[in-house]
Amino acid sequence: MKAPTSKRIPPVRVGDTTVRIYAKGPNLWTVKWREAGKARATSVTGKLEEAKDKAREKAKVLDAKSGGAIVTGEELELLRKVKEIAGERSAFLLMDEVGQAIEDLRGHSIAKAVAFYVERGPLLVEAVTVSDAVKRFLDGYGQKSPVTVAGLRKELEGFGAVYGQQELSSLSPEQLEGWIGRALENGKPPSPRFFNNRLGTWCTFLRRCQKWKYLRPGGEHPASHIEKQGIESKSPAILSTEQMKKLLDAVPSKLMPYVAVGGFAGVRPFEMLRLNWEDFDWKTNHLHVTWLAGKKTGERFVPLQPNLVEMLKPFRENTGKFCMTHSREMVSTVAREKGIVTAWVQDVLRHSFCSYRLAQTSDIGLVAEEAGNSPNIIKKHYKKPMLKADGAEWFNIKLEAKV
Repeated sequence: MKAPTSKRIPPVRVGDTTVRIYAKGPNLWTVKWREAGKARATSVTGKLEEAKDKAREKAKVLDAKSGGAIVTGEELELLRKVKEIAGERSAFLLMDEVGQAIEDLRGHSIAKAVAFYVERGPLLVEAVTVSDAVKRFLDGYGQKSPVTVAGLRKELEGFGAVYGQQELSSLSPEQLEGWIGRALENGKPPSPRFFNNRLGTWCTFLRRCQKWKYLRPGGEHPASHIEKQGIESKSPAILSTEQMKKLLDAVPSKLMPYVAVGGFAGVRPFEMLRLNWEDFDWKTNHLHVTWLAGKKTGERFVPLQPNLVEMLKPFRENTGKFCMTHSREMVSTVAREKGIVTAWVQDVLRHSFCSYRLAQTSDIGLVAEEAGNSPNIIKKHYKKPMLKADGAEWFNIKLEAKV
């Protein structure tokens, strides 16, 4: 049972004693009460009913202890003042918050902390919950790359399922860093690259929230304080010529163009999802990768290598979508089941193109232009030394086109 996030959990009351329950995460609860003038709390792991049982048990004990306490006039005046400040809010809840604030400030002035808070601007932005901000952000992506949207949804909606009703402006770097660094489904910590990808998603989302004035525009946001993890610099995994030949032979004819265009034109997986057969210019043998499909700097005309032109001849009359939504997953399955690779790297076809094309031409600028990347990226990532003959062999792979 997931911790409820949309409704406040009703307090448990026994006599004049009130014990409150707060959701802290999936099957994790905090039970809070006041005893001897101090705020007390304990954590409960399990279902909500278990937390309620703990709260009822504590309330009964406290109520039995309370009896008929005698207060002085000064204490009574203090009680009236607290109730006046609390207004319609619970005086106990107010004192719990004050007590927690004093503890968190570690001796610093509450007045100075409030002044700092106001200066930063949270009171000048629109109050919105995490769930509402995430929904607006994802709705804005519309029909863009399914792969990109799926990744954004998994990261942001997953957070929203636990902390959806939290006010966006109250997010802290510590809370986000804990979420971004959460374990994967296999129980292992995320790799540095995976961690950085998650962090990138949050930076994009929070910058958009700044634009909408859900957070203070300009300057830093909670994710700005989280450092990227270092990634070991090494050349990306690529296929050998023999692996590529086996893969082209193994995939069904409907997947062959996906493999060929990825490996011999260097088109990204998410770009191929947006391609149409009409983007191929058979007169000039070029492929137009539009800005809708590519990154902001990725719109380009990619020359079709002679071996690719031959492979795609039977498909020249095709129209409409170039590939299926799950083409990459289907190719990955074939490659692993046939023993061609043990694990499929998402961009292995594109990495192979860049590596062999650079070996063939020794022209970083040309490869960058064809791949829709910067020369610096090509120089940084595709530095594994390869022979010119390796490049020539790759772009000489031939296959009788399947139809």
